[in-house]
Amino acid sequence: MPTRLADSTRLNVRFVRIGLAALLVFVFTTLAWSNLNRSHSTPPAERLFPLHVAPDPVSL
Repeated sequence: MPTRLADSTRLNVRFVRIGLAALLVFVFTTLAWSNLNRSHSTPPAERLFPLHVAPDPVSL
């Protein structure tokens, strides 16, 4: 009985680690992709704190 419990615990720990690794990869790739898609003409301060939510009508 203790070996089955230890095996299932080991399996659960493995799944949790795989899930956390996948979540980290997803978050970092999403952040990197959004940074790549931003225009480089925006000043860094406005990239951190966007001043407007709607797109600028002049740039359209």
